[in-house]
Amino acid sequence: MFTVAILATAALLLFLPLGREAIRTVRASWQGFQESASDQRTLEELAARAEKEEDAGTLAFVALSTTDPKRAAALTERAVSLDPERIWVYGARNHRPNFDPPGEEWLARLKGADPGNAVPDLLKASALADPRADMLYAHGMPKDADFEVLEAASQWRLLMERAYGAPRYDSYFQKHYQLTRAVWNRERNLPPTFIFRDCGPMRFQICGTSGVLRNSKCTRRGEREPQVTCSERKA
Repeated sequence: MFTVAILATAALLLFLPLGREAIRTVRASWQGFQESASDQRTLEELAARAEKEEDAGTLAFVALSTTDPKRAAALTERAVSLDPERIWVYGARNHRPNFDPPGEEWLARLKGADPGNAVPDLLKASALADPRADMLYAHGMPKDADFEVLEAASQWRLLMERAYGAPRYDSYFQKHYQLTRAVWNRERNLPPTFIFRDCGPMRFQICGTSGVLRNSKCTRRGEREPQVTCSERKA
């Protein structure tokens, strides 16, 4: 009887929305929260409906969730054209599919719409420095001379100094979170993939870029690199 009761309870959970959601979450975690064919269909259905309803928020959500860069770019442009307040999506769309920063046109428009924010300059600096830094670390621990060559790039140095001098830092994580929560609360059948796989990679990337400058300066002075987080900004 005990076994029968357990099986009956498990079967009952499959018919409850919370039970199905829990099962989907566990399955998605086993798959590393990678986008499945079912996820892609869900996103396309959301995008089609949002396009018909001219729903900029849902279009932005799909743009930030899809792994197709061309599709993401088109959806982002459409969302911003419908609602210019969604321009922050330009700066939040650097984590997929290969941690690539936004293009120069997007960053220029974002900087114009959000003056005083360090993020557009940091993302532009990241686009310049990341490929070079990856090559350095691919051959082991870089030497002082390697960092000096990287830091000597005048445009990158100017961008980093301007970013460190900016009055504030906003990675748009809160806006992204609020948008995801709003869509999730409305669309009860969304898979958990779209939430758990996008947990803050942008901040890590920016910290890595700025860390090259800190490490270069501190190493030459014989100091230990300070443990500074992205949220630590001057008042």
